[in-house]
Amino acid sequence: FKQKTAYEMLRSLVGSEMCIRDRLISAFATVSTLHDCVLHIAGDGRDVNAVRRQINRLGIEKKVILSGWLQGNALRKAYQEAHIFVLPSWSEGFPFVLYEAMEAGLPIITTEIRGMVDELEAGMNAVFIPPRNEEALAEAMYALLSDPQLRQVMGRNNLRKIREYEPQAIAADYLTKVKKICLRD
Repeated sequence: FKQKTAYEMLRSLVGSEMCIRDRLISAFATVSTLHDCVLHIAGDGRDVNAVRRQINRLGIEKKVILSGWLQGNALRKAYQEAHIFVLPSWSEGFPFVLYEAMEAGLPIITTEIRGMVDELEAGMNAVFIPPRNEEALAEAMYALLSDPQLRQVMGRNNLRKIREYEPQAIAADYLTKVKKICLRD
């Protein structure tokens, strides 16, 4: 039996990002009482000690891995070990980590904000939650961790979706649009 892993890649723990991590960690603390799971947080920043204190205060230090900044093989391994990818950001376009999660074939939990909803489809690629809603985040994490079939379907959908962003696909789409514009004149 392999422990289920919720994986969240973060670039830094600063400013408003700290509030996001607070909610993520609190939501995970709730979910971890219902599932044998681990939260893997990759990244670093000046507020990492505050994150450690929150983890200790919630008594989940054995269920949360703070790996620091990952790259290369270590980053690939973290994605391979994950079961879901969580990005509860409040104001981000479509960050590169979502491309990485899709390429790893992971289902995604993220907020229902511009960028995310423009590129991902609810139930197909991602579970959308309202920004700043810890309860909805916990429910989404619980639902995906409880449903291996849904995780598998969403993961396969994300592997297909990522192909849309390959250079050849983008170039072909761009060329088609340019031809349409030129033919109108």
